[in-house]
Amino acid sequence: MRAATGHRDAGRRLRRPGDLRKRLQALLSPAHPIHTRRAAAALLRDRDTWRRLHTDLTLLRDPDLAADAHQDVHAWLAHSAATYTTPSPALAAEIDAACTTLTPALARQIRFALPTTRNSRD
Repeated sequence: MRAATGHRDAGRRLRRPGDLRKRLQALLSPAHPIHTRRAAAALLRDRDTWRRLHTDLTLLRDPDLAADAHQDVHAWLAHSAATYTTPSPALAAEIDAACTTLTPALARQIRFALPTTRNSRD
């Protein structure tokens, strides 16, 4: 009986989006095997379009995952940038901050797609 309760509690904890996101982000660490890191990146990208972009921008600095992230950023720009959703203000700020490491042209494209920064940057 106790084991079943433990599983239910763990299930409830994993259903909280913030907890799952933090656990998946921790799995992106270079200390984990590459297959684990790729799986965590795929699950984070699958959460929503803005989390996908944030994950990719974060992974651009990772030597093992940068190529996939770069390809997915360009796919996002081609297919998902014209989304009708908006990121949370905190996530939009993180995405905007991550753009400082990009080429000016790519940063401009991403910032244009961010609803909160469309008119605030050139």
